[in-house]
Amino acid sequence: MFLIETEEQSLLRDMLRRYFREGRFGAEPGGTVLTRDDWSGLAELGLPGLLLEERWGGSGCGAQELAITASEMGRALISAPFAGTVAAAGLIQKFASEEQKQRLLPEIANGGIVPLFIDARDGSLSLDQDGQVSGARDVECGMDVDLIVAAVQAGDGDQRVVLIEHLADAIAQRAVDDRPGISAITLHSARTEALASGSAAAAGLAETDDLVSLARLADIVGAMDGMFRLTVEHVKTREQFGKPLAQFQVLQHRTAEMFTELEMARSMLLNLVAHTARGHDALRRRHAAASAHLRILTALDRIGPEAIQMHGGMGMAWEHRVGHLVRRAIANGLRMGSDSAALDNLGHLPAFHLV
Repeated sequence: MFLIETEEQSLLRDMLRRYFREGRFGAEPGGTVLTRDDWSGLAELGLPGLLLEERWGGSGCGAQELAITASEMGRALISAPFAGTVAAAGLIQKFASEEQKQRLLPEIANGGIVPLFIDARDGSLSLDQDGQVSGARDVECGMDVDLIVAAVQAGDGDQRVVLIEHLADAIAQRAVDDRPGISAITLHSARTEALASGSAAAAGLAETDDLVSLARLADIVGAMDGMFRLTVEHVKTREQFGKPLAQFQVLQHRTAEMFTELEMARSMLLNLVAHTARGHDALRRRHAAASAHLRILTALDRIGPEAIQMHGGMGMAWEHRVGHLVRRAIANGLRMGSDSAALDNLGHLPAFHLV
């Protein structure tokens, strides 16, 4: 495991941080919901095809670059279907026919097509005997979707991965007014093409689940980094009784504890990155994902309230960025499931010997 970023990875982080700080991205305290023009800009940076092979127009990157990108998006409060796009593109690359790959993947990489992965194994989308999908879901995408890769549960309990390309007459998509970056999608008898089923689908979806978890956890860590930096800046500049808050020993201790929690969260994220590398043992990857989930959300439970409290009333104001960072991180944590669910996942994994 590499604890130090390579020069290329550091350049990626610096480039994204500078890009998200410029122009309209840094203008609103609540962050930015991306448009198709913005998505084309991200495509020029190589983000939609980040994990795709270079022969498909992708960047050929891995888990570390995925974590860096998601972290910077969380830190900058960028609302984009990044995890869903990476997951959809990865499943197409893994399971689609050669013709489908040649037709779809270069367009995904250059931003011409916005794909979305929908995990509907909870039954929110149903697959009928004719291979048509119907149902409704809220999804993390503020742009019009061009194609969907869905994970569905068939009537016999079999997990299947299906591709839905012809959406024009089968989809209704609308923005959810009080949730920026979220769309309500309804599918009406959408025609599908089967990509995978059985054990192959289960294995591919398990890998995808962990990639999505990695992106979400990295987003949370990026948001926590933003909370910490804003809090440190606040206590350095805000005065009480004629001196900066940073000179009060109790606040020094509290910011030190925030830093410690943040660094432990980063360490668990790095551990997950190392175990998500291509070809790594699936059992250890699942163990690292469950462990990172627990530790990072524990850090959020401590860093988020401290950031709000040390900012005082302004910490909850819509005009201040710190509250938006806390809300985003909490929302991502809720999407991942409860701590008890992560504990159950960890408890059900068989023991293994570390080597």
